[in-house]
Amino acid sequence: MRKLGFTLLAVIGFTAMSFAQESTNTIQVTAESDLVSSKSSGEYSFTFPANITLEEVEKNAENYKSMFSVTFNATTHEVKMIMVKNTPMNRKIMTRMMRSCGVQYVHVNEKDLELRTFVQAYL
Repeated sequence: MRKLGFTLLAVIGFTAMSFAQESTNTIQVTAESDLVSSKSSGEYSFTFPANITLEEVEKNAENYKSMFSVTFNATTHEVKMIMVKNTPMNRKIMTRMMRSCGVQYVHVNEKDLELRTFVQAYL
């Protein structure tokens, strides 16, 4: 019985930790209108969570230099991504870089969208 109680407590604890981690892996978009103009210009700006570091962004951006450039402001955590070629495929690949930094959601218009939903709606 004690073993069952410990197992149940461990499962609940891990579940709670995973939900807490998800909320810290949400990037912010200033406005939906910015995404519309970004789609045509190929220049995107996101505010990454404070737990994501400059080193992490730079390390992950290395893999995508041929598709887009990435700059990171360590003070504001603003990440700018500028497409080398503004194509639908490169915009989708941009989300791979986000995911490799641990991002799971994008906050747009007071809603947290999963990356997959974000791609379908805005990229």
